[in-house]
Order: sequence, then C-alpha cells, then structure tokens
Amino acid sequence: MFHLWTQVFNQVEFSDRQRLMTLIMISATELANSIVHSGHSYAMGHAASSLSAIAKLREVYSGVTQVSCCTDLTLNWSISQLPQNC
Repeated sequence: MFHLWTQVFNQVEFSDRQRLMTLIMISATELANSIVHSGHSYAMGHAASSLSAIAKLREVYSGVTQVSCCTDLTLNWSISQLPQNC
C-alpha cells in the first residue's frame, strides 16, 4: 500500500495538457456551484476573515477568494500558457 502512495505522489505526470486544463475547469465549476449551496458559509467566512489571521488564511484557501482565483484561472489562461514540462 505504501508503494502505491509513493507512486501517486512521486511519479505525477501532467503530459496531457488538455486533460489538465479540463480538470482545472471542472474544479473551478464545482467550486462556483458550491456557492449556491453553501452561500451563507462562504459569507460568514468572508466576514470573519477580517477578524483574525487564521480566518483570513482559511478564507483565502477555501473561501470566496479561492473560488474567484480558480474562476479567473479558467477564464484567463489557455493551454499555451502552461509550461511545456508540466
């Protein structure tokens, strides 16, 4: 089992750039759709982000800021901007 996890984490290959962009777009869409179902949670996290550093980090990595970042990534990037060795 440990060997399997070692392969998963150490032998990652992103040679199929089209598939990588598709996965990024799917992830961004799922995040955007989660706002509809969990809007109040996102709003509370965004409001709390000004109260403490931990709440700010939580909002940046899993709140509205993260959703916005992923959405911008899919709208403003193209496959040609990905590194060749990605």
